[in-house]
Amino acid sequence: MKTVTQSKRRLLDLLRRDLSFKGETSHPAHNTHAFAAKFPSQLPRVFIESLTKPGDVVLDPMFGSGTALLEAALMGRIGIGTDMDILAVKLSRAKTCALDLLLARPTINQVVSHATFTYRSRTLNIESFLQKTYGPKVTAFIEYWFRKDTIEQLACLVKEIRQITHPAVRNFCEVIFSSIIVTKSGGVSIARDLAHSRPHKDELKKVKNAIEFYAEKADKTLTAMEKLGGVPGKAVVIRGDARSLPLAKCSVDLIVTSPPYANAIDYMR
Repeated sequence: MKTVTQSKRRLLDLLRRDLSFKGETSHPAHNTHAFAAKFPSQLPRVFIESLTKPGDVVLDPMFGSGTALLEAALMGRIGIGTDMDILAVKLSRAKTCALDLLLARPTINQVVSHATFTYRSRTLNIESFLQKTYGPKVTAFIEYWFRKDTIEQLACLVKEIRQITHPAVRNFCEVIFSSIIVTKSGGVSIARDLAHSRPHKDELKKVKNAIEFYAEKADKTLTAMEKLGGVPGKAVVIRGDARSLPLAKCSVDLIVTSPPYANAIDYMR
């Protein structure tokens, strides 16, 4: 009872603090991919650091972009989380897994090199590739939101990424691919405000070369992960329902989560 009371007091003290975090920085791995309504990394960090100790289990039952899981791992805790959104799962795994950087860099360089050659040589039948890979409905969607040259560049990237056999490296490459599309305004589509799930078309938007942008984003993210170095804790990312957690009773030391804004954000869109 005394321990519970002390924990409640510490929690109340934390809630009385200034939680605006003005001027504070976050780990660059948090910038891997845009994600709607994610909370600042400093918020879970202050509660995890104050209410748990290294080796404790921190649960986020609706982890979204994996902010709490990464923060838990960075502080030597075991972060466990579930989410139903496949993008959330892929993104969180990319941010928290022990990626083999010696394998990832040359693999990405090969993806970029081969995609560039295929795009310049026009050796890929784009229409046939799109129809076989995505079908007519998704192809029509792609053609609505992307310019023709961008579609060709993206298709060349997809072709190469789909040939990667290492699961963690392929997942990382897929997340980087998604990150150059799902942004607030700077992605390679002619949509704006995608990150907040309120896309609208802008025919005058200047769009970067998708292959070059992919190479830049991959290099920047890998550099951030290299700086991350060895993470003292670990993260367990589960695709699942928060209403049915695969955990034993009393197996978690702290729950930190930011529930989804169900009425404001269309996450699945």
